[in-house]
Parts: sequence; C-alpha cells; structure tokens
Amino acid sequence: KKCALIASCGNPDAAMLATVRQPYLQTAALLGWDPVGEAVIAGANALDAASQPDAATEQTALTRAAALADLI
Repeated sequence: KKCALIASCGNPDAAMLATVRQPYLQTAALLGWDPVGEAVIAGANALDAASQPDAATEQTALTRAAALADLI
C-alpha cells in the first residue's frame, strides 16, 4: 500500500511539523506501507498575518497535495 502525509499547522515554525512527520514515517514502516511523499505547510492557520505563508507557498502545497492524492 502507498501513503502520503498532507498536513498543515498554525505554528509558522516548519520544525514543528517534525512532530507529525516522524510518527507518520514510523507508522508507515510498521505497516509496511510505501510513503510516496509529503505536502506540509507551516503557519497556514496562524492568527497573525505576518506568520502566514504567502499565496505562492500555499498554492505549491495544494498542488503537491493534489499530486500525492493521484499517486495513492
């Protein structure tokens, strides 16, 4: 089976997504699944506008997410 990680978080620090990425990879390994990629974006739900990603970054993540969905 194949799997992909599609995630967003409100924290603008992309390192925070490691707390999501690591368990995802461990779970995939335990289940014997093939991770085909990731589409992650930090700051997507940030309360202050300065911490939110720009439109191009958001569009790139959405395009990547759609491409990953086609792979599964």
